[in-house]
Amino acid sequence: MTSSSFCCRFVEPVLGSHPSTGSNQARTLEVRRMADLRLCSIPDCGNARKTKCYCNAHYKRLRRHGNPLGGRTRTPNGELLPWIHEVALHHTGTDCLTWPFGRGATKDYGMLRVDDKMVYTHRYICELVHGSPPTPDHDAAHSCGKGHEGCVAPGHLDWKTRAENVADTLVHGTRNRGERNGQAKLTEADVRIIIALNGTETRCKMADRFGVSSRAIADIHRGRRWAWLSEQVKRAAE
Repeated sequence: MTSSSFCCRFVEPVLGSHPSTGSNQARTLEVRRMADLRLCSIPDCGNARKTKCYCNAHYKRLRRHGNPLGGRTRTPNGELLPWIHEVALHHTGTDCLTWPFGRGATKDYGMLRVDDKMVYTHRYICELVHGSPPTPDHDAAHSCGKGHEGCVAPGHLDWKTRAENVADTLVHGTRNRGERNGQAKLTEADVRIIIALNGTETRCKMADRFGVSSRAIADIHRGRRWAWLSEQVKRAAE
């Protein structure tokens, strides 16, 4: 179905079609027709018309999908829980099982409503499989490292402390540290040089050379930044 299938329901106003004394029935009909002109042209929508005979929501879908009825609509919660119990909990393969419904604002981890609260899907499934977390601070960690891709495979989930979960991100290569951090101004090669020049060149001079502050240089030397790389350099020198 294309956007051309949808058009404004234009109704020409009735002018002079009723006696000058006025007919209540004709006036009522005209009022209804005029009110209809101010509503979205999608049947049963009922929202106010804003742009090109559509309400804001249907016009955005028209712009994005070429069809005012296109795009994904919200999935009823009654479909989510059955999918978890009938599909997810019976998944026994080693492959990831991706959550097929809506996700959070960051478009990574799935979410659903349970007991009037929004919860992460992978955490809810982890609790169904392994019971309640040892503490409220425990994470529902992914052994596959693909939680950010929406994996909810029961065999990939387990309760871990935050420190253990962070350590896993290093193993999986999903932690944005070093050059992977979008705000990083230094490369790994730069930092290795900065570490090697500690004590032989002033921090101000190094800051000018690498385009960072003297404090950033000092933090690297003190292990406050790029500490993992400092440890690698130290172990390599031993």
